[in-house]
Parts: sequence; C-alpha cells; structure tokens
Amino acid sequence: MHPHELHKIWKTQKNKMTDDQINAAIAEVCGWKAVSVDGDSGFYRGFDNGAELRPDLPDYVNDLNAMHEAEQILKRMGPEYARNLLDIVSRSAGIGV
Repeated sequence: MHPHELHKIWKTQKNKMTDDQINAAIAEVCGWKAVSVDGDSGFYRGFDNGAELRPDLPDYVNDLNAMHEAEQILKRMGPEYARNLLDIVSRSAGIGV
C-alpha cells in the first residue's frame, strides 16, 4: 500500500489522529526529544534530535521537506521496521495488507 493511500485513510477515519499527534509520532521515531535548558542566557524549551536544537517539532504533515528527511531516517532503519510500521498502521485503520 502506498503512503498516500494510508494518508487518505487516516484523514477519513472517525477517530483519526490530529496533525499534532501525527507530527509527534513521526518525530519520536526520528529521534526528537523535548528538552529544557536553564543556562546563562536564560531558559530554553524546545526539541533536540542530537544534531539540531529547535523551538518546535518539524511539521511532517504539511512540509514535504520535513517528511522527506523523516523518510530518509526510516529508510536507514531497514525493511523490517517499514513492514512492522505498515502492519501496525493498517491494523489501526481497520484494513488488511
């Protein structure tokens, strides 16, 4: 099943995930973690993935560049991860793959 087909299913589900929930789930898989830093220059609250610090999570739902970066991370995780993810998403959407 193509990712665009899964996206259509998510959007039509009665109890669908919100865009923020989708962004948070993808961000977690991609290694983003919430951080709070109290330093000399003041207090900072944001997100860190080990390579970048930013004030908010990437907007995977609406930003193709952000989703492309996430896709590259997921590809490096290997085919087993993708199969498991597809299985979980399919079951939660009530479809068989």
